[in-house]
Amino acid sequence: MKRLLLFTGLLILTAGGLSANDFHPVFPLLDASGELLVNSGLEISVMQTCGACHDSKFIAESSDHAAAGVFEPGEIDCLMCHSDVGDRPEWSAGMFRADGTLAASPLNIHKPKDENCAQCHGLVSNDLEAPLTIDSVLDPGSMTSRTGQIVSPQKISNSGLNIAGKESLTHAFDIHADRVVACVNCHYSLNNPVYFQQREESRPVHLDF
Repeated sequence: MKRLLLFTGLLILTAGGLSANDFHPVFPLLDASGELLVNSGLEISVMQTCGACHDSKFIAESSDHAAAGVFEPGEIDCLMCHSDVGDRPEWSAGMFRADGTLAASPLNIHKPKDENCAQCHGLVSNDLEAPLTIDSVLDPGSMTSRTGQIVSPQKISNSGLNIAGKESLTHAFDIHADRVVACVNCHYSLNNPVYFQQREESRPVHLDF
């Protein structure tokens, strides 16, 4: 009976601590000194915030994005790739509960989506309804600016781009997006334990990945 009550209590606690996507528990946002953001009003520290549960130091040291100098000096930005808030969001006091967790707009923590990758790598769109167009102001370092690369399942002939002979270009901009293959299906993080590669001599013969 005690085990049942304990298990039930855990379920209640877990259910009460889930954010809008029912995947990741809510958590307080912290600044660089570990203080609640709602109290200090300072900039968020993802190393402190995420590091309360995750080994953020190891993640930063083994991140190929961090090694490539993607993030500003100081620390990596976990939320840029693992949420929908974008790069360096603004937080207001009215968004927080007293315990430092977000109330009005809970963070939708998830594995990186194509839209997350698009923040740096170029134009990514999975919209099949609205004709695809390009913003006149593009990051000069993006793949779209440098190579014209566009990741989209939309047929080129259906786009809103001025391309010579567009009517005959009835294939998609990107064959991978057309086959519903996301960026991270191939370009996964090197420190993602899901994709850990075991040595062949120690891999059980009946297991295949």
